[in-house]
Amino acid sequence: MYLYVNDMKFYKAQTNGNDFVIIEGTSSKLTDEQKRLIADRKYGIGCDQIVFFTFHDRQCFLEFFNQDGSRASMCGNGSCAVALLINRKYGIGEIELNVLDGDENCVSKSSSSTFFRRFAKYFSCQGLRFLSFARKTLERAESEAYLDRFGGRDVVKSREYHIAPPKNIYKARIAGNEVTAAFPLPEQCGNIIITGNKHLILDMSEINNATTLAKTNPDCNIHFVETVAQNILKIKTFERGVGWTLACGSGAVAVGYHSKIQGKIGILHDGGKSIVEVKRTSVELTTQPKIVYEGLWIE
Repeated sequence: MYLYVNDMKFYKAQTNGNDFVIIEGTSSKLTDEQKRLIADRKYGIGCDQIVFFTFHDRQCFLEFFNQDGSRASMCGNGSCAVALLINRKYGIGEIELNVLDGDENCVSKSSSSTFFRRFAKYFSCQGLRFLSFARKTLERAESEAYLDRFGGRDVVKSREYHIAPPKNIYKARIAGNEVTAAFPLPEQCGNIIITGNKHLILDMSEINNATTLAKTNPDCNIHFVETVAQNILKIKTFERGVGWTLACGSGAVAVGYHSKIQGKIGILHDGGKSIVEVKRTSVELTTQPKIVYEGLWIE
């Protein structure tokens, strides 16, 4: 076996055929070109999305990138896959998931004092026992122990820090092979449901117009929906930055919320089935993700 200097461990996972390359660390590990290459099914590993995660004290911070390299604000199936991976690695049954969504979650290394004050403020707001450690860190802004503990070493090299409060915070429970993630209630504007990502919900009869609809709604995932039985919906998904996908977790949440159906809703994707339930303050998505294999990226 040949080991290269830049070997990077990754995990391949899928939820109902919606597949991911999962990398522990921050997105600064890779250039945009490398992300696109990894996602390429002919020249790379191949996936619908790349998911980066860091994990500490039952909190997981996530970044999502589509096949074309664009950043996604949410990925329900990818979140569930990472939750299962953390469960398998650490034996933890409930995890808080935090989505980092672009430049608003970063400050430059040159403003390190601002970085640590904002970071300490965020964690103290979360009720964590962080203040004494934060005060020490303010005195030693580039503490090696700090960087190791919070997975910031790669970020420091790129002169970026992921520190601002994430936009989307939700919890996942893992029981056996099943993961249930509780998402905040979405926003709705007509047929557009916002779960972090924007989802345009249309009747299945519109599916022949998918290409045109994707061009006129470039910032939306588009879902074509058909009722097949009581509390059971069939959907087909054209995903922004990817194209046709076998499943979409945040799309299932959006479709379930849009349907106004009471109780548990079966969502039939081309790649399998998920369960959505709209509650008073959240929407729960239940899936069965799978970790397919792990490997080394040697590019």
